[in-house]
Amino acid sequence: MMKKNRILLILLLITSSLFADEIPQERGQNGEDIFKNNCISCHMMKMGWKLTEKEKSTLLAPTAFGITKHVRDIFSNEKQFVEFVSDYITKPAKIKSRCKDNVVKKFGLMPPIGLGMSDENKKAVAAWMFNNIGVNN
Repeated sequence: MMKKNRILLILLLITSSLFADEIPQERGQNGEDIFKNNCISCHMMKMGWKLTEKEKSTLLAPTAFGITKHVRDIFSNEKQFVEFVSDYITKPAKIKSRCKDNVVKKFGLMPPIGLGMSDENKKAVAAWMFNNIGVNN
């Protein structure tokens, strides 16, 4: 089962990376729309403790709430958060990762989806995440 999930994850990541390179992003998109179009397929929009056992077993990446909270705890300043996320989604690397080793081991590193995005859109999605995901939860 774990091997099948890894294969599906690899296929999804390859497909999304190819897609990002071939479909130009519109400039100035809304951060929420960018998240829905590029991130939500891997980063589920649920609090971790609200996930069903089936959802937990099929996660492709940490939840959006978990990752945003964790990065916001490290970069509580919006400007620093936006800079970090914009850079990380473009050039993910284990040394830059703020996740615990077991999380990186379980999910691996994300694909560089930011390569197919404008700087403006990377900043828009990061700012939207900082100001909206998990703020009132």
